[in-house]
Amino acid sequence: MEWFKRIFNGLGIGSFVYMSLLLLHRINTVTANDVVFVFVLSCFVGVTTVIFEIESLSFLSSLIIHYLGVLIFIVILNLIFGSYFNYLHMVANTTFIYIFSYIVVTIKFFFTTRQINISLKQVRKKE
Repeated sequence: MEWFKRIFNGLGIGSFVYMSLLLLHRINTVTANDVVFVFVLSCFVGVTTVIFEIESLSFLSSLIIHYLGVLIFIVILNLIFGSYFNYLHMVANTTFIYIFSYIVVTIKFFFTTRQINISLKQVRKKE
């Protein structure tokens, strides 16, 4: 069940980031390949977040390993989908999107933590 949760979290964040970037760049046309690409990538990103639970790794080490894994997976997906790309451009875009995704996840955790704290205060008041 934990794997499905990771996949669905990845899909949710990946979809949000993808839609935000489409809006930002004013892209009106999305192909089936684009959707499959984002779907597969989002699932991969979600599943590979398990690396952050390895206690022997620092957060920074986990972040770098995760980023490099995502970058390599994007190269593989581009080769599978037959996309032609400039590696420097791809690394720059991936870095920008990774940072944007990290900000989205941080904001999500902030609001989740805030909601948990509110719920805990309400439970303490009842006691």
